[in-house]
Amino acid sequence: MQIATRIIAAQCLIGLTVSALWLLAGERSALAALGGAGTAIVPTLYLRWRMFQALRLSEEPRDLVGTVYRGQFGKFALTCVLFALTIARFPQEFLPVMSTFAACLAGYVVGGLVMDHD
Repeated sequence: MQIATRIIAAQCLIGLTVSALWLLAGERSALAALGGAGTAIVPTLYLRWRMFQALRLSEEPRDLVGTVYRGQFGKFALTCVLFALTIARFPQEFLPVMSTFAACLAGYVVGGLVMDHD
């Protein structure tokens, strides 16, 4: 599960960097960008927790797959809720929210590319 840690670290670094860039447009834009970063990072943390839970609690493939599906559904639902809350809080700052969210999703690629190949 070290890849999951790298993905989360990459998402945090990207989120903070893009939010800092949005600070040039104003404090409210930077806060909205942090909301977009959180909308990407928190569900990833949730899914990582569910995957660890699945590996610890289950030896049966059927139970493992069920836990993974529930984890993915929870990640999707959490993303929807966080988007709704962030957009409700920052209705005029849609671009900072979406640009930072999209940039944080690139953390999956960056985290995968820097993976150890031992």
